[in-house]
Amino acid sequence: MRTRLLRPEYAERFRCIGPTCEDSCCVGWRVDIDKATYMKYQSISPGSLRVLIDANIVLMPTLCGRSRVQSARSRPGSLR
Repeated sequence: MRTRLLRPEYAERFRCIGPTCEDSCCVGWRVDIDKATYMKYQSISPGSLRVLIDANIVLMPTLCGRSRVQSARSRPGSLR
């Protein structure tokens, strides 16, 4: 089955410039990360990307119904 993706045309060219950005539209954002994605991130080999992941993603144990579910999220302020 094919997935259809709808997005604004400018999204293809967008590149986050982090702390040099003059806008504040993403300040305070938090990105939730599901367990499967978190596990993929943990399998990334040591290097500069892994350093960023380890510094900016925290594991969040949450209670969902009667079972514990592991998820993760970006650290506050890490998107800036």
